[in-house]
Amino acid sequence: MPPKSPLKRARSSPPRRARTGRRRDASKGRGGGGGRRPDALGQIIAAFKARFDIDLAHFKPASLQRRIERRMAAAEVKGLALYAERVQQAPDELLALHDELFLKVSTLFRDSEQLLTLARRIVPAVLADREGEGALRAWVPACSSGEEAWALTIALSEQLEALGTSAALRLFATDVSAPALELAHRAVYSRAELAALDAQRLARWFDEVDGGFQVKRVLRDRVMFSRHDVTLAPPFARVDLIWCRDALVCCDAGLHKRMLPVFHRQLQPHGWLWLGGAETTGAASKLFTPVDTKLKLYRRHEVRRVDRRRDLHASNLALQRTNQELECAREELQTTNQELTWLNDELRTRNGDLVQANERLARGEDRFRLMVDGVKDYAIYMLDPTGRVTSWNEGARRLKGYEAHEIIGQHYSRFFTPEENADQVPQRELETARIEARYEAEGLRVRKDGSRFWANVVMTRIDDASGRLLGFSKVTRDLTERRRLVEALERSELRARMMVNGVREYAIFMLDPTGHVASWNEGARRLKGYEEGEILGRHFSAFYPPEDQLAGKPERQLATATAEGRVEDEGWRVRKDGSRFWADAVITRVDDAAGNLIGFTKVTRDLTERRVAEEALRSSHASLELRVSERTAELERALQARDTFLSIASHELKTPLTSLKLQLQLARRSALSERGLSAEAAVQTFERALRQSLTLEELVDGLLDVSRIQTGHFELELTSVDVSGLLADLAARMEPQLAASHAPLTLEVDRDLKARWDRRRIGQALTNLLSNAARYAPGGPVVLAASRASGGLRMTVSDSGPGIAPERQAMIFDRFERGGTTETLGGLGLGLYIARRVVEAHGGTLTVESQPGLGSRFIVWLPEDAGPGK
Repeated sequence: MPPKSPLKRARSSPPRRARTGRRRDASKGRGGGGGRRPDALGQIIAAFKARFDIDLAHFKPASLQRRIERRMAAAEVKGLALYAERVQQAPDELLALHDELFLKVSTLFRDSEQLLTLARRIVPAVLADREGEGALRAWVPACSSGEEAWALTIALSEQLEALGTSAALRLFATDVSAPALELAHRAVYSRAELAALDAQRLARWFDEVDGGFQVKRVLRDRVMFSRHDVTLAPPFARVDLIWCRDALVCCDAGLHKRMLPVFHRQLQPHGWLWLGGAETTGAASKLFTPVDTKLKLYRRHEVRRVDRRRDLHASNLALQRTNQELECAREELQTTNQELTWLNDELRTRNGDLVQANERLARGEDRFRLMVDGVKDYAIYMLDPTGRVTSWNEGARRLKGYEAHEIIGQHYSRFFTPEENADQVPQRELETARIEARYEAEGLRVRKDGSRFWANVVMTRIDDASGRLLGFSKVTRDLTERRRLVEALERSELRARMMVNGVREYAIFMLDPTGHVASWNEGARRLKGYEEGEILGRHFSAFYPPEDQLAGKPERQLATATAEGRVEDEGWRVRKDGSRFWADAVITRVDDAAGNLIGFTKVTRDLTERRVAEEALRSSHASLELRVSERTAELERALQARDTFLSIASHELKTPLTSLKLQLQLARRSALSERGLSAEAAVQTFERALRQSLTLEELVDGLLDVSRIQTGHFELELTSVDVSGLLADLAARMEPQLAASHAPLTLEVDRDLKARWDRRRIGQALTNLLSNAARYAPGGPVVLAASRASGGLRMTVSDSGPGIAPERQAMIFDRFERGGTTETLGGLGLGLYIARRVVEAHGGTLTVESQPGLGSRFIVWLPEDAGPGK
């Protein structure tokens, strides 16, 4: 028969009783080696204390037993001594036990209605007590990973805002577990952990980050997390509210008795205490007044001080009663010792008394039967040699559903599934236990109602003193929950593996401590081009360009990740086919539970498109800056040209106006004189005035043409043009101006040249070219020629003037550009500009060929039919 739970027996009897020989012998006789198990539990508690500085002695034994047995089942360890060895040899198991004991599986804001009700009731009362002054202070002991501390902070903050008060909020959250506090201080939770929060609260109080959602800074500034043992005085006092939820359930009676006075001392005179649903104030009920028994809400009760002498008298009476009890116990112990002495004497003298021996054996059997029948968590029963049930305990009844009278005498094969019975599994079990004395297995078993459960069964052969088979003992344990947890863990690991393998946009893989590839996902295959079999075992430096490998970059990144825990880098990486891509890579150190390096995770993203876009943006910025610079320079030149033009225009316009004014004044003066003005003199005066008027008209027309060109109102009136006649008329009209410049004009025109142009505008353009030759090349011949060329008509104006410097040839067609200076030559600098625009409006081109000292030739090419819309 298996011994009682070592976790229960570790605290079963007072130490003083264990000193007697009778108790010590009985302890050794129960369960075969059970006396070593309290040492195993002590080893676990000591290892836990050394690792986390947490004393598990304050845990309620039943609660500690359940949680250690859960870990033993999950780790598939049978026996507390073996589990103690595992804890000492595998530090990660100690961490798993810590998480089982101290990390709560909870969702934030899970009891939202209770929280909001509490806030609406407490906050106005606290503000009324202190007349709105100071900060509202709350304390959450045993806060674990922080969910309840943040939930309380949200509820109190919203209530303070609803009341429109300026009172601040300070919340203190403490726990004895440093790993749990690290999670609480990080304040990052998954979407599943925040499932109880509505979308509005989630958006208001949390920021989405990598790995989940983080509490906003405005809320984190109101909460202080610190490590603290609740049996000690906290580093803060006079709080308005203490929320202690489910912490008292797990602690033993002694700790429970010490904690509540601590809460009483730390609260304000009328402070509030909120306990969990399964908790009460217990022995400290005089310290707190119930406010809402359903919510487990209490207020601090002032304890009156009693007269010290009366208190001392009461203490003396209690001490006297204790002394009396000790005296009675001493006398009882003496009596017991005397009885033991007498019994030993009787045993020596009547050792052969079989009647007394049988009575003692019967009593032992009765006790043994009572012990077996009292076990409720295990099915313990006996089988005869053929496999029929001969005894049935309470645990068997609870586990399998049969009453004793229903199953005793029946074959135990009815606990097996039909498939196993058809395969004769029960018979093979019996045969194995008969031959090997023991059989153990796990599998499905069937209850009375037909439901199935996963069981661990141990069958042991029972022989009499002569070695003859009496039957079998059978112990069955329900492992359905453990199997469910194991399967859930396996499914979770499978889902995690499938999730990582299913990620295609990121290369996610593991490296061993030396940097060799240890795992490979689908995203890595797609991004880097290697199949899993090609890359496993190779050093990850294969992904770096040759120049990075020579510079030792992979080794430096591993060293940084080892020292700092993480390294992130952007740079070129190389695929299997040699092509490069721009990558963002994060290498993270991975440790075991003891903090030893076991490898690295590496996550790589392809950022080539982003880099190309950034480079294009930079290029666009540079191009834009260049264009802005060029445009600025162009505007500066335009402003300078405008100023120059205004100066020239004012001079050019003033000259004919002044001459015209003088001629008219002279004519007026002569007409008013007594002699009058002769007819010949009057004609000359009016001719000079007319020439000045024509000059003024040409200047104004030029300005108007520029305005029409700039505003897009420059229109053509296309008609049939006799090119020979047009050029002959131009030569006759320009003859006086050319003669005045001593520049004889030669006309070279092919016959029968016809075109469809705006005759006036083309004449205007050629006139500007001839005027330019008369102004800048006086004293030399000018040639006006026309012929067919390149599918159109080609007309040239050539002179033998000083020529045009190469750097100015592209500028002379701009507005307000002149070949000479203001002092030597007239004009507005618009002739060539207008001429080119007229030619281009006809779909043609106007260019210049010139060398300094060798004259210039302006070349006009026009299509024979300018056509509409050109």
